[in-house]
Amino acid sequence: MLTYTSYLRPLLLVLAPLMIGILARRTKKLDPIFKGIYALVLWAVLPVLVFGSVAIQRPDQMYNLGGQLPLR
Repeated sequence: MLTYTSYLRPLLLVLAPLMIGILARRTKKLDPIFKGIYALVLWAVLPVLVFGSVAIQRPDQMYNLGGQLPLR
């Protein structure tokens, strides 16, 4: 049986960090941290997601990324 607490806990787990991030961004006290997070996401997380999705969808294409001939 679902109760209000079963909806409230996931809602708080998502909204609490989101609201803290919004407040910190508006006060501009944590700008260096946000710039670091932005750089990390841009240069590390996004390439990992792209290469990971290519590896999962088409593993044979991962060998061709370096310009090598396919294995036979």
